[in-house]
Amino acid sequence: MTGLSFLFANPLMLAALVALPAIWWLLRMTPPKPVMEVFPPLRILASVLKREETPSKSPWWLTLLRMLMAAAIILAIADPVFNPRTNTLSAEGPLVLLIDNSWVTATDWERRVETADALIGDAESRNLPVSIAFTADREHNAVPASAVTARTRLAAALPQPLQPNRKTAIEAIATALDGTKAGTLAFLSDGIAAGEDQTMTALAALSPANLRLIEGDSERALAITNSANESDAMAITASRLDTAAARTVPITAYDTRGRAIANGAIAFAAGEGTARGTIAAPFELRNDFARIGIDGAATAGGTFLLDDGFRRRRVALLSGEARDLSQPLLSPLYYINRALAPMPT
Repeated sequence: MTGLSFLFANPLMLAALVALPAIWWLLRMTPPKPVMEVFPPLRILASVLKREETPSKSPWWLTLLRMLMAAAIILAIADPVFNPRTNTLSAEGPLVLLIDNSWVTATDWERRVETADALIGDAESRNLPVSIAFTADREHNAVPASAVTARTRLAAALPQPLQPNRKTAIEAIATALDGTKAGTLAFLSDGIAAGEDQTMTALAALSPANLRLIEGDSERALAITNSANESDAMAITASRLDTAAARTVPITAYDTRGRAIANGAIAFAAGEGTARGTIAAPFELRNDFARIGIDGAATAGGTFLLDDGFRRRRVALLSGEARDLSQPLLSPLYYINRALAPMPT
C-alpha cells in the first residue's frame, strides 16, 4: 500500500458530527455583560425588578475555536488508527506457525513474539485454530488448538541455546495436521540457513493456501568459534553473518565467580566474516579465565566456556646427577631444556 491510510476504531462516534450546527448555535451565545452599579442600598432596591435581557453574541473567532475543539473531541473518541494492518489470513484452514527459537533469536525475541501474537490475533478474529511449533524445542505439540491456547504457549516459549531442528518440527506439524491443509503457514526464521536448508521446500510440500517467510534480524548474529591460550595472550576467533562494514567487537574474560578480569577486542574488516582477536594478560591471570563473552551479546554464541585444558602451567625439570653440571651434553635434561626453550630470533 502506498500513501498514508487510517481508519476509525469506533466509527459510530462520527455520527456526533451531525450535532455540530446545534453546538455552533449554542456557542454563539454568551451571558450578558456585567453592569456596573453604585453600591448605595437605594439603588440596589430600585433594581430589584428584573429587566428583560437577551444574550450577546460571541466573536466569530471564539465560536470557530469552540467548534474546532468540539470536532476534535468527537474525532478523538472515534479512535483513528493510521496505517491499519489488514487481516489477510486465509480462511481455508488453520493458522500454522513455525518459529525459530534458536540462540540467534535472543537478540530480537520480543519482536518475534509480537509478530506471532499479531498473527494469532488475526486468527482469533476469524475463529481459526492455530498450530504452533518451535524449532529448538525437543518436544513438539503442534496439534491445532484455540487462539487462547496458542497465545499461552507463545508466552511460555523462550529462546534456547541450541541450533534449530526445523526438519523435526516440520514433521511434527505434518503429523498434527493429519492431512488437513493449512490456511496460512508462516515461518518466523532466525535469518540463518543451516547448510543446504530445504525448509521452505518442506513447508511448501504441506500445500498451504498461503505460505509466508518472516525473517529475523540476522545482521546481529555473532559467535565465538574458537579460543587458544597462547604463550603471550588468549587468542579468540569469532564469526559474523553481516560482512558489509568493518566492525570492532569488545570481548571480556570472566573468572569462575563471574567477575570481569581482562578485556580485549576482535576487529572485523569490511567483507570479512571471520576475525581473530586477543586478550593480553599474564598466563597466571589467564589460568583464571572461565568464560569469554562478547560485550552486549547475551546469546549462547556470544559465550565461550573454558576448562582446565586451556590453562598453561609451569614445568620444572630437576635432576640430582652431578654430571649435569660437568658434562651437560650427557645429561638427559639438556636436550629437554633445549627443546622447550624459545627459538632464537
